[in-house]
Amino acid sequence: VAQLLGQDEVRVGRVERREVERVDRGPTVDGMRDAIIDFAAGGVGLPANISGHYWYFEHFGRVVALVRSPDELVAQAKRVHDLGRRRQERHDAHGLQDRFCSGIARLACVSQEASALPVVVDGIWKRFGSTDVVADLSFDVRPGEVLGFLGPNGAGKTTTMRMILDIIRPDRGQIRVFGKTPGVEHQDRTGYLPEDRGLYRDVPALDTLAYFGALRGLSLSAARAKARELLIEYGLGDSLTKKAGELSRGMHQKAQLIATIINSPDLLIVDEPFQGLDPVNATTLKNLLIEQRARGAAVVMSTHDMEDAQVLCDRILLINAGRRVLYGKVDEVRRAFSDGAVEVVGKHLPTDTDHLKAASQATSYDGSVRYLLRDGATAQDLFRELGDTPAEVERFAVEAPNLAEIFVRAVAGDDRAKAVA
Repeated sequence: VAQLLGQDEVRVGRVERREVERVDRGPTVDGMRDAIIDFAAGGVGLPANISGHYWYFEHFGRVVALVRSPDELVAQAKRVHDLGRRRQERHDAHGLQDRFCSGIARLACVSQEASALPVVVDGIWKRFGSTDVVADLSFDVRPGEVLGFLGPNGAGKTTTMRMILDIIRPDRGQIRVFGKTPGVEHQDRTGYLPEDRGLYRDVPALDTLAYFGALRGLSLSAARAKARELLIEYGLGDSLTKKAGELSRGMHQKAQLIATIINSPDLLIVDEPFQGLDPVNATTLKNLLIEQRARGAAVVMSTHDMEDAQVLCDRILLINAGRRVLYGKVDEVRRAFSDGAVEVVGKHLPTDTDHLKAASQATSYDGSVRYLLRDGATAQDLFRELGDTPAEVERFAVEAPNLAEIFVRAVAGDDRAKAVA
């Protein structure tokens, strides 16, 4: 519990109000498999009757922990059904691992976890109502890379990220985070920047970031020192005592991302990190993500900006209607669609594609025109068509299309996507 709440030490209270031994930060509390953090819970320091069961609230700083025994967790079949909890045999497997992971065996388990991939997603499904929001999705995330998580609105990106973070659970399939089932035990190795930002508006930025650092496993003093260092490094040194509500949008977003990386996570998940930022602040945050990759962190970045994805990402995962459409290295994906775009330099080049059978789109810039070929058309078809116009062609080159063009084609069902799906 101490580790979960980011405190140096806590006192554990029971319903009978008896005090038990002080719990140091390092050791695991025997018998505690799960804990729920409820920032809105009331009745601090008092027993409470919730759903016919007696619980005891204990207040740690600003955090309220509602702790239940593993037996009660396993017995709650309704919760298992409603939330897609792990099957009973998976609980038993973890219990068996807990019993044997002691002494040398525990060291071996820690070593195995450290060597595991940050994320492995294997055939997961998630249904809301009658809609499969995520359907048979598989992929992995590797250390020292940025994986671009792409897809149209409503494709299932945010739902998938929340399943990786154990905010919600898949109905079917399996997710492994550092070789284990997702859970709160990974929070000191994970950072998450949600699309809907949120810092405490009436609390100074330094205090807020120190608080988040403590929640992610740092001591309060270390978290405060790290928060101060990062705020100064990223141009917010004059805003240490400013409340979040007093920060500009760009400053607020910087502070939010600092809160995400304050514990130097091995896995960083960011949802639309540059949305609404001016070029200066966007560049600063892009460099920050590049630095995280350079130190070996695995970064999952959801974005609708295909230019950012093309520049920053090592690999991309494009999903549509919850299913994987494209998956692989950026260069490999672009090569798979390499016959889809042609760059032509010259004079009097036509841009009205209504009169071109071979091109569906023409974009003019800097004395050249970039043509996007129609399905089934080849670069030779376009070259012959240009020969029947007043165009004076000086350069004709088949280009690998950019990710924006590939995105449109893949979502529309282009067969070439199958080669890199």
